Amino acid sequence: MTSTDPHGTPGTWWKTKADMRNPVDLKTDQPHSARMYDYYLGGKDHFPVDRDAAERTLAVFPNARIAAQANRAFMIRTTRHLAAQAGIRQFLDIGTGIPTSPNLHEAAQGIAPDARVVYADNDPMVPGSVHGVEGRDPHRQRGWDSGRARRRIRQGVHG
Repeated sequence: MTSTDPHGTPGTWWKTKADMRNPVDLKTDQPHSARMYDYYLGGKDHFPVDRDAAERTLAVFPNARIAAQANRAFMIRTTRHLAAQAGIRQFLDIGTGIPTSPNLHEAAQGIAPDARVVYADNDPMVPGSVHGVEGRDPHRQRGWDSGRARRRIRQGVHG
């Protein structure tokens, strides 16, 4: 798995003609759960409408920020354990959301540089965010899947 498409064009393997024709509408006037989660984690990929909705959520569920941070810490701790103690080298992040550092590939490849990571999400906003992660280190092995892997897993489980 590399950042090369089947025709050998570097950095474009996750793009399709449909992606180029239909740019994603980020709907910056509407709160989005992934951007609210990013806000709770102290990220930068959110808008005022997301911050406002996140703060209103905190008024009702004061532990939302702590829950998001605990969820992230669990993912990092578990990934590091699986890579170091169990020898796992392939990771699938289903419902990845907006990348926040440290992300799954950073945790896995910090222990095992040969680890492979696939991020899968059906949210059309997310691939552009993952592209930003991809651009940081072209030598790492990770990929993006817009839902095909999840469908295959379901078919295998229920098929």
